Amino acid sequence: MGGARGSKVLITTRTKLVATVSGANSLYPLEGLSKKESWSLFKQMAFKEENELQNACRVEIGKEIVKKCAGVPLAIRVLGSLLYSRDTKEEWLSFRNKDMPKIAQDENIVLPILKLSYDHFPWHLKQCFAFCCFYLKDHVIDKQQLIQLWCAHRFIGLSNENQEMEDVGDLYFIELLRRSFFQDERIDEFGNIISCKMHDLIHDVAVLVAKSESLMVNLSTKEVPPRIHHVSIDLPSLNDRPWEIPAPLLGAIGIRTFFWPAQGYYSTVSYDVERENSVYAKIVSTFKRLRVLDLHKLGFQTVPSCISKLTHLRYLDLSGNSGIKTLPNSITELPNLQTLKLSHCESLERLPREIRKLVRLRHLEIDGCHGLSDMPRGLGELTCLRTLKEFKVGPSNRLSELKDLNNLRGKLLIELPRMDLRRDQSIEVPRRPRLKEAEEANLKEKQHLQSLRFDFGNFIYIDDDDGELKSVLEALRPHTNLKMLEITGYRGVRLPTWMSFLLNLVQIYLHNCNGCKNLPKFEQRPCLQSLRLVDLDSVEYIDDNSCGGVNDESSSFSPSSSTTTAFFPSLKYLQLKDISNLKGWWRSKLGEDEEQSTANNQEEQQLLSHPSFPCLVESNISYCPQLTSMPLQPTVVKLIFQSQREVRPTAVTDDGKGNPNYCCNLIFFTHSSFQLGGTVNIFHWGSSYSAGGGIPTSHFSTKTRDCRVSKTNLSVQRDEASHHPHVPGDPVLPRVGFVR
Repeated sequence: MGGARGSKVLITTRTKLVATVSGANSLYPLEGLSKKESWSLFKQMAFKEENELQNACRVEIGKEIVKKCAGVPLAIRVLGSLLYSRDTKEEWLSFRNKDMPKIAQDENIVLPILKLSYDHFPWHLKQCFAFCCFYLKDHVIDKQQLIQLWCAHRFIGLSNENQEMEDVGDLYFIELLRRSFFQDERIDEFGNIISCKMHDLIHDVAVLVAKSESLMVNLSTKEVPPRIHHVSIDLPSLNDRPWEIPAPLLGAIGIRTFFWPAQGYYSTVSYDVERENSVYAKIVSTFKRLRVLDLHKLGFQTVPSCISKLTHLRYLDLSGNSGIKTLPNSITELPNLQTLKLSHCESLERLPREIRKLVRLRHLEIDGCHGLSDMPRGLGELTCLRTLKEFKVGPSNRLSELKDLNNLRGKLLIELPRMDLRRDQSIEVPRRPRLKEAEEANLKEKQHLQSLRFDFGNFIYIDDDDGELKSVLEALRPHTNLKMLEITGYRGVRLPTWMSFLLNLVQIYLHNCNGCKNLPKFEQRPCLQSLRLVDLDSVEYIDDNSCGGVNDESSSFSPSSSTTTAFFPSLKYLQLKDISNLKGWWRSKLGEDEEQSTANNQEEQQLLSHPSFPCLVESNISYCPQLTSMPLQPTVVKLIFQSQREVRPTAVTDDGKGNPNYCCNLIFFTHSSFQLGGTVNIFHWGSSYSAGGGIPTSHFSTKTRDCRVSKTNLSVQRDEASHHPHVPGDPVLPRVGFVR
């Protein structure tokens, strides 16, 4: 290991002995939490309500436990979580008298405490936690995948027939998180936990309690005990060679789990058919009791029909094998299959035609299968499906296949058939969806969907009829629980009326809807946090129904209503991009025949009376050459303005060498919030401007007279990534007004 002179090596360890043996010059013992901090943390974890602290006995026991934990946060959290579910004085006394003496007071106090907490788990949590042992340390554990694996092994206990396995599994996951056996959870944009990690010491406990049934196989593994049921593979990257089954595994006939937990690609080397068939044959002949088979990202190009012999299989992961083109129809003879992962099998052309036979299938993941253009008929008979991220309408199926799939959760992309504009008669014309089919899709009953995307593609149908297309989209009305809506490639003039009733939307993304002229009102949605409008060439005003001023009688923001109606009360991110005809947020009351100077003065006064975004954090305005006004943005931290294509200039200057500099027509963009350390990036004809340096005040237009941004807040920085030609000379800032 090399390093420059003066470099130092920092070693962290839990034991003083390791530090001493390493010959470290200086030791820095890290102290635990203070008594006060330890007690504060324990109170948060162990007591449900403040009045419980009035129980002197429980407080006394709690302080004894805290003392035993020696200021170690993990130990305090785990024991506090354990006692959280014990409500009586007798239970606390029993824990102190029977369990606390088992914890030896030595340097390695944490592991015994963690093991003690595990011993108090109910049986269902014990097996679910122990199963986590074959994730690598510091691995990001995908929650949905983990619950699917628990279900595959029937670790989930259902107390009544109305419960769903995944819902109960989610409760198990939350309980392990509450007990601090999971940590570092990640939350998605809708507030769902999507992943977590395990502390290294927690992982050690999982390995300790599962050692009789689970094994991590690596290069040093010489043999596999016969009682091992669950195997995970920890081998180095296979980028330069095909993968083979580790030899010690070939004698372990009782294996039920064959799992690759590590993240990243393993093999980019393609197999020949003979070698692939040999690997599959060994799996099928040796591991006949498999419940879980994970072969993701191993470079396979085929799936042989012999896979149907794995009759106990409930979880099959073939994702990331980009060479797979087809699946054998025999795969539908797996009677117990619950999860089929095919994500990013980019060459996959079709699904098995008899897929309706997989009646127990609950999760079908086909996102990223770009070669897949159609879905087999009969998919609608899989009424247990909870995960179907993409549904492609084609010659073989109809939108009505979605009718009875009311258990769908999470995200769904509906990709409608498309047709080339060239109208090549040699190309088979896809059957476009009809109104009746759209109505039968019954999207309004799919109350568990959180994200819905409609993709009409970049082409139009030969027999395109805007009226019929609008009716189809109108009939695809989703449930009001929806949190994210995306519409891409829609050619209708008006968007569906049901958009106005989706008040729980957190994100709206409209893209390439070039025929759309009028947008629904967005500003009064209480939950909307992200609004992205891209490639809407026919839109002139975001709100074309009012002028937007507080004195405008037609506006929803009149003085009488402003106290009860907030303007975008939750919006944090705004993107307006490639809207070539966009002129402003509201249509101005001024006539086109008025004097330009008078119009400018009146427009300026009207803009100052507009409502402002109350909590906008990031604003991205790109390639909107006719945009002249925006609502005020007093809370913006990051501002991006891009104009790298030809725009209609309103000011032209000369750099002294005969080369023109162009200015955009944008005014009144935001105000002095940048004094608080925010960032402004202005990309203009190959140049970018960002906060942090100094720039001559002569580069500001006269519209910035109310601006409090000082010279030290704004600087010029070349945008090296730009592919557009640069205008020579000193760049001139676009006409941006920072209104106080």
